[in-house]
Amino acid sequence: MKTIPLVRAALLLPFTHFLDQIGAPTERLLGRNNLSAALLADPEGLIPLLPSAAFLEAATSLEGFDNLGILVGQQTQVAHLGEFGRLLHSALTPFDCLITLERTINLLNSGERVRLVWQPDGVWLQSHLFAFERDAACQARCFSLMVYLNLLQFIFGPNWQPLAIQLAVAPLPLWLTKHALQGYR
Repeated sequence: MKTIPLVRAALLLPFTHFLDQIGAPTERLLGRNNLSAALLADPEGLIPLLPSAAFLEAATSLEGFDNLGILVGQQTQVAHLGEFGRLLHSALTPFDCLITLERTINLLNSGERVRLVWQPDGVWLQSHLFAFERDAACQARCFSLMVYLNLLQFIFGPNWQPLAIQLAVAPLPLWLTKHALQGYR
C-alpha cells in the first residue's frame, strides 16, 4: 500500500494569508488543486502534501512570484506552526530544540525528514522533502529553508548567521542565490 504524505494545515496558512493580502484568488487556487478552504479551518488538521505543494507552485505561476516560498517563509516564525511550533518554542535549550525538531518533524510534515549531522566544527541541519523529485516543489523547499533559518535565529538570537548554507536543489534559482539569503550570510 502506498502512503500519502500529509502536512498540518498550519504550514499552508501563511501562504493563504499572504495570497489573500495581495488579492489573489486563493480559494479558486485551492480548489484547482483539490484542496478545500474548509481544510484550513483547523491548523492542526492534516491535508495531503502533494496537492499542497501543487497549490504553492500554481500560486507562484499565477501571481508572478518566483520567490513566493522565500517571501512567505521570511514572515513565518516558529509560533506560526501551531502545536509543533509551541513544542519547539518550549524547548529549554538550543540542543533540546534541535533534537525535538529532528525527532518530531513528521508530526508537522510526514513527507520531510530532518537530520542533525554532528561534525567537529559544528552541526549541520539537513532537511529532505523525500515525497518529491529532487528538483520539484521549489516553493515548499524554499519555505522550509526560510522557516529553519528563522528557527535558528529564534534559538541563537537575532544576530546569528550561519557559517554556510548548502542547498541540494538543482538547478539553484538565481534569485535565491542573489537576494533571498542575503540577511543570513
